[in-house]
Amino acid sequence: MGRITNHCAQATGVQIKITTYNHAGDILSDVEIWPAGINNIPVNSELPFEWVDTNAVFAKFTVTIIAVKSWPAPETVQVQSD
Repeated sequence: MGRITNHCAQATGVQIKITTYNHAGDILSDVEIWPAGINNIPVNSELPFEWVDTNAVFAKFTVTIIAVKSWPAPETVQVQSD
């Protein structure tokens, strides 16, 4: 359905708001999601995302970035061999 491109100088995550509208321009629904979950989108890369609205009758929709966050890198687990 869409792609988010990270043009930031560092890997980062984004929260988006998807708003649906009827033919008159009235808002039918708003949903806020983190498409990458708690993962960062690498620098200069794209993240494809999909979204399904249960309200099947909408005329248009918009996608807006509402928050940006750099998630901490996952801790590396070291395994020692005997």
